[in-house]
Amino acid sequence: MAAIEDKLYAAAQRLGLGPMGVAGTNAVLAVHVETAMTHTAALPVAVNAQCLVGRRWRATISSDGQASYTGELP
Repeated sequence: MAAIEDKLYAAAQRLGLGPMGVAGTNAVLAVHVETAMTHTAALPVAVNAQCLVGRRWRATISSDGQASYTGELP
């Protein structure tokens, strides 16, 4: 199982996804594969994902040091 975990982890890092889906390589922190006896009609699968809402914000800092923010409100 350790070899499968390593292979899946490396493949996930090659996707080029970072935090919140932006470019990078560290969206996947770990891959854990467990084995257990089960019937094929009840295969347990879990996918843990962070919040899927992608908000975009912009910060503007003027020459006098004042900051203003624009973006989507929740």
